[in-house]
Amino acid sequence: MANGSVQTPEPDNSSSSSPSSPVRILASLRRNNQLRLPPSPSASSISHASSGTLRSKEESLSANGSAALSDSANANASLSKQIELVSAKVQSTYIQSSGPKQSSSVVSDIHSSSSTSNRADGNAIPTSIPPRPKQVVNIGLNEDLSCSYRASKLSSMAIEGIVQIQVKSPREEGYPFIVRVKDSAHQIKSILENKIYAEPLDEPHKKDVRSYNVSIPPKETFVSVFKYKCNSDLRPVPIRVQTRVRMVGDSCRVALQISSNPSNVTHLTDLNIFMEVPPVVKGETLVTSPAGGVWNENQRHVLWCVSRLASGEKFQLQAQFDLISQEEEGTIGEEREKPHFPVFARCNGTSEQLSNVEITIAEAKSSSISLAMRAARRFRVSHREQSV
Repeated sequence: MANGSVQTPEPDNSSSSSPSSPVRILASLRRNNQLRLPPSPSASSISHASSGTLRSKEESLSANGSAALSDSANANASLSKQIELVSAKVQSTYIQSSGPKQSSSVVSDIHSSSSTSNRADGNAIPTSIPPRPKQVVNIGLNEDLSCSYRASKLSSMAIEGIVQIQVKSPREEGYPFIVRVKDSAHQIKSILENKIYAEPLDEPHKKDVRSYNVSIPPKETFVSVFKYKCNSDLRPVPIRVQTRVRMVGDSCRVALQISSNPSNVTHLTDLNIFMEVPPVVKGETLVTSPAGGVWNENQRHVLWCVSRLASGEKFQLQAQFDLISQEEEGTIGEEREKPHFPVFARCNGTSEQLSNVEITIAEAKSSSISLAMRAARRFRVSHREQSV
């Protein structure tokens, strides 16, 4: 320390060189053969031991299984004998109560009892329910609208409906059923039933419904069963016809505009337009545009036919005539008045109706049939337009 150098202490090996250290003790025991490890078992010894153990277990299981199978066989044999005794008693009792029968008959009766049941008198009743007879009721609801316009203003309108029914039934006289006329919008003013086929039925719990008990024999044609009139506040306008007349010298021109209401649900069909021709006009001089107008001399009118008019569609027709002379008319020196050409239009609407009347059917209480209804609805319009 005086010269400033650092001395490293020497390691202490006393622990490893001590006579009592574990390493020295183990080495001493090995030299003196006092430490002996057990020998590792060989593969052959393990195999022999395992096979012996498995063989003994298999022999034990085989012995136990044979005993169990023997006991089960004895139990099954005993149960079979008991079943045979009970079956013999049942067959003996059945034969004594119903007379001598073969065993096959007994089995047949037992099987047949699964599809039939017995009444108190012993007669068998089939458990399957036969299908109910089916009756088809075809209903046609037809409504007619008649309206008149004067100077493009509505002067009158009336709507009437007719309910026609046809029955297809497997029975010659048919089956009775119930017809209900529902008027939730209160558009029906009055209704009449055909008393030959319909009888009013009291159903106070049915609101806004008129019920009838109907009985109609099957026929090839429809029969009218109900007829009703609607209130005057029901005013549908499926079609409008407007006319305009102009005179040029000794000739007269008439323009017609036909319009389908855009609110129509269906298109109009079979449109016929009749225009009456006054006596001061020479009908035989008719010229139409577009071509197609037909002059009828006996009835003094011009006829146009249009097969179809879509909802909201409109078109124009023009007709030109020669006028008779004022000498023939006896009006020389007088101012001529415009002749009037009243127009009458008629058309149909299919798969639709003008009112909200509904027709339904139901089974009568006294009958058990299956009903099927097929309904067809249509309306017809008769429209008259006058210029004055």
